[in-house]
Amino acid sequence: MEATYAILGGRLRQAENLLTAIIQREPSFRLAHALLADLRRVYAGLDPNLPQHSENPELHKLVEEWKLRLQALDRIPQKPAWPGGLISFSPNNRHAFVLDVSTLRLYWILPSGDDRPPTLASSFYVSVGKAGVGKEAEGDNKTPFGVYRVIGQRTADQLPAFYGAGALMLDYPNPVDQLLGRTGSGIWLHGTPPNAYTRDPLASEGCVVLANDDMRRLITLADSSNSLVLVVPSLQWQSEAEHERERKKAMTQLQAWARQTMGRELAFSRLGIQQWRERDGHRYWRIEYLPEEPEIPTRIWYLRESEDGLEHVAGSLPYLNPALQIHADRTAQARPVTASVPPPADAQAAAVLKAVQSWALAWSARDVQAYLAHYHPQFRPTGASSRADWEMQRRSRIESRRLIEVEVLHPRIHRDGVRTNVTFIQRYRADGQRELRTRKTLALQLEGSRWLIIEERSG
Repeated sequence: MEATYAILGGRLRQAENLLTAIIQREPSFRLAHALLADLRRVYAGLDPNLPQHSENPELHKLVEEWKLRLQALDRIPQKPAWPGGLISFSPNNRHAFVLDVSTLRLYWILPSGDDRPPTLASSFYVSVGKAGVGKEAEGDNKTPFGVYRVIGQRTADQLPAFYGAGALMLDYPNPVDQLLGRTGSGIWLHGTPPNAYTRDPLASEGCVVLANDDMRRLITLADSSNSLVLVVPSLQWQSEAEHERERKKAMTQLQAWARQTMGRELAFSRLGIQQWRERDGHRYWRIEYLPEEPEIPTRIWYLRESEDGLEHVAGSLPYLNPALQIHADRTAQARPVTASVPPPADAQAAAVLKAVQSWALAWSARDVQAYLAHYHPQFRPTGASSRADWEMQRRSRIESRRLIEVEVLHPRIHRDGVRTNVTFIQRYRADGQRELRTRKTLALQLEGSRWLIIEERSG
């Protein structure tokens, strides 16, 4: 960036020295080589090789990278500001990364506390999917829009050299992506191959790619897990006053929803709120709530704005009173199974499929408590001496993994008496293992208002 300022300011000799130093440090930085060559051509009275519209495809890609870097200079805020869409951090968030797709700039942001504007720690040029952004399906080579979180990391020694200095893994597809029928997985922030300092603007299969020296700064963060990652079409920075208006408006809407849904309001200091607009025209909210009671896990809800206010579309049910929740859990485990009147067929199928997707999401998130809660009190595992032994084995296996990805592919639903069977292909990947695909059938039974797994078969 110093070289950019020098060139723009007409300090060509200073720029030449800076580019020379950069190339000595990063010999594979192609754009630096091209800029240095152009400076020397100017000195020699020749036309530069990086015109505005180059016919050479490789030079054209360098021109695009140069333009994006120049555009980003005008977007970086000169005083503390809030990135649009980030209403607040939750107590769990130590970092946020906001990708402005219009300039392919990734901003690293730190919470400042006391509702003050966050600190801009740094910003980085990045590459995205070959087909651009707006991911819809596996293999479409697009990077997703939306709000995500970091669910794990891998260092360079755990990955092929192609991924450079390491990777931070995102929770794509998030529950809203699943709600909207999107597929795919394995969206990461990762480094570059050894022979390239940066990649072309559109170069990945959907991941966000940083230069290795930038990626090293992120991969060494001790508290990167649960970091927010916002991918937005064009980032709008808000002043402190503008953000305060947005925050008050959001809290008014959220508290109205909380009173209606839970009969109580939520403490703002325990909340993280992020917003984004989807391509279906709706604005969605991601809410992360950290209850004050240590025995109650963090709750993450996804809400959608409608004419009637906010509606809950995904995430664990918002029980916040620990006494009531513990009582309800114990009662559900103790009471005998009773036959419930099933809803209409279409609604029943949707509810069953939602329960299966929720089970896969809890497994992917390594949330053992939520995962086990999807099993019926009368579930009897095969290959284990008791239900308690099976739960202990599942807990040990899930918690021992740093990364788990579970996806439900091609589900088929059919009724079998009081049970509803869902047969599907389970796509499973953990840590550095190869992907496994297994044909699986889950038998679910209605217990109260929840569809729970009473039998699980593979093959």
